[in-house]
Amino acid sequence: MLRSRILYGAALLGAVLFHIFNTSYIAYFVWLLALATPFAALAVSLPAILGCRVEVRAAAHSVPRGEKAHWEICLKNRFSLPVSHVTCIAESRNCMTGKRSAQRIRLDDGQARVFPADTAHCGRLECRTMRVRVCDCLGLFAIRRRAALSSLAVLPVACQPSDWNNLENGNDEGGQLRPRPGGGPGEDYDLRPYRPGDPIRSIHWKLSSKRGALIVKEILESHQSTVLLTFEHFGSAADMDSILDQADGLCRALIEKQRPCYVQWLHPSTGELRSCRVCSDRERESFLAAALSDPAPKYGHSILGTALGIPGVAGPIRHMHIAAEKEDDG
Repeated sequence: MLRSRILYGAALLGAVLFHIFNTSYIAYFVWLLALATPFAALAVSLPAILGCRVEVRAAAHSVPRGEKAHWEICLKNRFSLPVSHVTCIAESRNCMTGKRSAQRIRLDDGQARVFPADTAHCGRLECRTMRVRVCDCLGLFAIRRRAALSSLAVLPVACQPSDWNNLENGNDEGGQLRPRPGGGPGEDYDLRPYRPGDPIRSIHWKLSSKRGALIVKEILESHQSTVLLTFEHFGSAADMDSILDQADGLCRALIEKQRPCYVQWLHPSTGELRSCRVCSDRERESFLAAALSDPAPKYGHSILGTALGIPGVAGPIRHMHIAAEKEDDG
């Protein structure tokens, strides 16, 4: 644009000097033509400028960490009219790590521009176009257009931590024996006085005859504890990758075992409790979306300093805190 304005300024200056030193009507016509040309060019280009927009698209909705992905920025024109050139700044940001990168992009002839996305660490990537300017056919005027935004989730690579053996057994130590609804056969049972409404088949007749009162044999069954996974949402990018890898692996394994699971962490800045129920793949994806969107600074609020619990769950809870796995130097 600067080059176009310099050239036009030189042409306008030449027309003015020509008009000063030449009093003919041709010099006057050239001067008027030089003055009116920019506005005529803007009027001709205005429908195309107002009818175009810049779009940002990601290669996929989500990709595993380390897999190649890219952004695509393209120009869409509602009236299919030619546009001289469009310039914008494309800024990519990782919502979790806070890492940013920006580059200036020029779009001409409707060609899309493709550049790689940084998938080295987990997080929700956002690509935003800023300072979108569309020029007229002479490149003298520029009109701002709306910015565009797209997102891409860089997912953890699920792994199974060493502590999984403590949760693999369905009847873990946190399990409790509870009355089985409807009764039925079973090795574990409890004896209690008869209550109105108890089925006749549950009465222990032999013991009732000895005690002189009706005694009911109540069948018990083992009840699995609810697993509570916690982790700190702050630290280095490598630590967060390790933590999320383990959390995702545990959630996947617990879903296969049909174990109730909750994941909790604190927002590192506000200290607000984040609690996600994970009992299906859809809920696991919702948990990852929330975890990847929260910032992960170097330091923050620790969940270990709060009272642990699951709202609405009164049964036994088996807690497991996930920490970053450190690589051995040897």
